[in-house]
Amino acid sequence: MKDKACQGRAFDGLAGPGPRAQGIILPDVNAPEAAVVDNTKVLGMNNLPAVIAFLRGEKTVEPFVIDLTETMKEHSVYEEDFSEVKGQEHSKRALRLLRQEGIMF
Repeated sequence: MKDKACQGRAFDGLAGPGPRAQGIILPDVNAPEAAVVDNTKVLGMNNLPAVIAFLRGEKTVEPFVIDLTETMKEHSVYEEDFSEVKGQEHSKRALRLLRQEGIMF
C-alpha cells in the first residue's frame, strides 16, 4: 500500500497549545517537514503494519533528523521581495492569540 502525505495536519500535536508531544509518528513523506520542530522525535513510517510493529516493540525506528540551517538556505530563495509589506506584526500577534485560545487554523 502506498503511503499518503498528511496535508497540513502534521503539526497539530506539536505546535498547538497545551502540553507538547514528545514525538510524532506520521507518513515518511511528511518527516522532513515535521523535523523542523525543535526537540521533537519525528518517526516516519510507510504503512500501518510498521506503526503497529513499532508500538509493540517488535521494530526499532530511528528518528528523522534534518539539518535545519542547510534546509532553510535551500528553501528560502524567493523571486518576490516582501520587505516593504506593512502590518506583519499585527498579523503575527493575531495568529499567536488564536493559538493561545486553542483555535487551530
